[in-house]
Formats: sequence, structure tokens, C-alpha cells
Amino acid sequence: MALWLPQYCDCSPTVEDDEHRELSAGSQQLLQTYSHEIELACQKEKEFVKHSVECTWNLAEAPQKLDSLALHNAESFHQEHAQAKSEVPELRWREEEWRRKEDALN
Repeated sequence: MALWLPQYCDCSPTVEDDEHRELSAGSQQLLQTYSHEIELACQKEKEFVKHSVECTWNLAEAPQKLDSLALHNAESFHQEHAQAKSEVPELRWREEEWRRKEDALN
């Protein structure tokens, strides 16, 4: 798009143009600051989303871990119960064997 200027316009730099340049430099500084703040906000949001997803994942895994622990606990209980059952006859057998040995010595 072509820029049309009236013929009576003097295009030499004026004091107002210098003020616009300074304002433009100030605006650029504000824009850079704003852009930096936006970047920081986006980074914080990404970190928040990542943390939120991790927490959600951990919550989703928690019931599975609890079920696994419960199953392990139940298996351990059954193993201990079976071991206790087998220990009683073994202890009786050993006791009887010791008595036989004592009787043999006397």
C-alpha cells in the first residue's frame, strides 16, 4: 500500500519525530518486558500442568499399588499360616525324637 503525502509536507525530522523515536524505544522496552513476562507465565503454566498430570497419574496408580500390597499381604498371611501349620507337626516329631534319644541313653 503506497503512502500518500500532501505536497506541502516538509519531511525533515522535527522535535516531535525525536519524541516518537524515544517513545518507540520506550514502547520496545515495554514490549520486551511484556514478552518476557508472558514467557515466564507460560513456563509456570507448563510446569503446573506437568505437575498436575504427574499427580493425576500417581492418583490413578494408587489403587493398583494398594491392591498389589493387599494381595502381597494376603499371600504373606497365607504363607505364614501354612508355615505355622507345618511347624507344629515338625516340632512334635522333633520332641518325640529327643525323648526317644533320652530314653535310649537312660
